[in-house]
Amino acid sequence: MLAAMCALAALGGIASAQGTGKEFLYFDTAGGGFLHKIDPETGLRVDVQYVAWQDPVSVDNYCSWRGRLVGVGRIPSINPLNEVVYERNASDGTYTVISSLNEFYPSRNIIDIDPTTGRMYGLFTHRLYEIDPPSGRHFLIGPLTGMPLGFGWAMGISREGVCYVPNFASNFNRIEFFELDLKTAHATSVGSFPLEVGTPGDLAFDEGGALCMCYSAANAGRSGLYKIDFRTMTIAKMFPEEITQLGTTGAPSAIAFLRDSAWHLYCTGKPNSLGCTPEIACSGIANPGARRGFKIWAKKVRNQSSGILLYSMGGPTSLPYMGGTLCVTAPYQTSAVVHSGGTSASQGDCTGQWEVDFNSIMFATGGLPAGHHVQAQFFGRDPGLPPGEAFSFSNAVDFELVP
Repeated sequence: MLAAMCALAALGGIASAQGTGKEFLYFDTAGGGFLHKIDPETGLRVDVQYVAWQDPVSVDNYCSWRGRLVGVGRIPSINPLNEVVYERNASDGTYTVISSLNEFYPSRNIIDIDPTTGRMYGLFTHRLYEIDPPSGRHFLIGPLTGMPLGFGWAMGISREGVCYVPNFASNFNRIEFFELDLKTAHATSVGSFPLEVGTPGDLAFDEGGALCMCYSAANAGRSGLYKIDFRTMTIAKMFPEEITQLGTTGAPSAIAFLRDSAWHLYCTGKPNSLGCTPEIACSGIANPGARRGFKIWAKKVRNQSSGILLYSMGGPTSLPYMGGTLCVTAPYQTSAVVHSGGTSASQGDCTGQWEVDFNSIMFATGGLPAGHHVQAQFFGRDPGLPPGEAFSFSNAVDFELVP
């Protein structure tokens, strides 16, 4: 079949639809291990990964850096006293140590990225630093000044480059926010919010500009994720039941927002013998180094049928083939055969679905070059079509592998 495809030469038009990749909220709980991915609009869990740390770890915070989760915490086998900067793979939960901070635990060490400059900053033992992530070297900007208790519990930098730091007001029944000058380390109060006794945790801004905060309250029912609106000076719990629903054993301690991989649909599928045209779709982050986490599927597939995913990095195309359209350019690779499921074979309908985890394919076959685009299309046998054309095709999807 592939040899026949390679012989095709006529190029046709390509219809397309764009997908930017939905933004999701990732969080960890104190102690590490579980990485949750939730829909920030509904609070529903989309995925949860568990990768056991090689030994007990303190997860202080996450931030989004170049489309990745970067965190700071303590991994005793790496450095028994000092904390490290590490990358957590959002697709499968695995982690890689980037560098050691050479800052003593148990001081709470916090990092975040200024999205306007790409620079990383850290709050270590009441002092503000600029950090070089690859080496872990950090350069003192100055001690924090202007805050009643002398230090911040967390930091969050907005899309406009404004840094916010929370701290308790003197009566401990309110939480006060400060704007932190990243050049001088001086903090200026922007207001306070009523909140019962507890500990503020990590902060993260979503792409809409809303500030989200982890909070561990003395009353466990008040622990969870909160959203702060500085325009109206209001604070509200994001998902009243998220801790119970997610089955976690503690309040979120590290959070960050990441978007799924961008993609676009193009080309035209070929109807099966029942008149249904398979439709391709995808979700997750396409990461060559991940064991799982980027699903590609086609719905409206003939039930109890076999199919394969054809993929390449040769670019989109549109070539006539077997009464349909071939949408990917040679050279090709294919997935293992997948089964569509659906209703029983005695009843022919379009309830089937072909599905693969493309990260799993890359991991098993040695991966593909990061930063490149991949094109993919499903093919499946359909004995109800005329001989020589007994295949049904989906349309195609183009997506980028995270660099």
